[in-house]
Amino acid sequence: GDMDITFIENNYDPNPRDNTFESTFVFLIRKRGKLRIQHDFHLGGIFNLNTWRKLLKQAGFIVYEEKEKRTQGLPIIVCAKSTRSGKGRK
Repeated sequence: GDMDITFIENNYDPNPRDNTFESTFVFLIRKRGKLRIQHDFHLGGIFNLNTWRKLLKQAGFIVYEEKEKRTQGLPIIVCAKSTRSGKGRK
């Protein structure tokens, strides 16, 4: 219709010796001929499975793991956390 969006993503690893990387997103949004520019920044990370389990539990999540055929045996992690108390529940 009357809106066009162009999306630009840039990933950068300022320190290849650690497990994190930076992702910057730029959105060029043109609506009814008027251009608006938005941006977003994310710090991402690649961690081993044991680190994920530990960090999710420290954040108060109960961690459930399943292995499905669709993922060729790779684990799928599902987490639950109560919104009332901030603690996970079973």
